[in-house]
Amino acid sequence: MAKRGVGARLSVEGVTTMVTQNVSPSVIFDDLTAELVKSGRYANADAVLRAATQALKREECDDAAKLAMLIEALEAGEASGEYEGDPFETVRRKMGWESDK
Repeated sequence: MAKRGVGARLSVEGVTTMVTQNVSPSVIFDDLTAELVKSGRYANADAVLRAATQALKREECDDAAKLAMLIEALEAGEASGEYEGDPFETVRRKMGWESDK
């Protein structure tokens, strides 16, 4: 397996430098990268890695936003007082799931 340099720009006090980290991709990554480059969708392995990194960043942001919304909903629910009835049965009914009862 070939090692590839992964670059990132680092800016400290107005001076930008390129930081490189060597990684050893798995065979699966090598095969997928070769397939994507061969298809013409990406120019080279660096472009594939850059796109994958950007997709991961978007996913992480989406997950953080979902978690924030969930926490907000939980806090609103806690502040609203006690629920009368079986909250799990209510969720099952709203989701169209069969009851355990």
